[in-house]
Amino acid sequence: MISFSLMDLGKQMRLYRAEHELTQKQLSEKVEAIDGSAKLSQREISNLEKGKGNPTLNKLLAIAEVLGKVLVLQDIKE
Repeated sequence: MISFSLMDLGKQMRLYRAEHELTQKQLSEKVEAIDGSAKLSQREISNLEKGKGNPTLNKLLAIAEVLGKVLVLQDIKE
């Protein structure tokens, strides 16, 4: 299983935007089209791309769908 951090998610978002020549605003519109309750501001996208922020689960799921990724949650055993 591959796991990644919020920083990795940010890199994937930047890569996707570059490949599709999208602005942060356009990416936010795509995310909102997937889930109307998953509204992301340009500032939130900027923060996520920097590995910062605390997105809700519905936002993470919508972002993953736009990026063509699958979000997997798993128990962490210490």
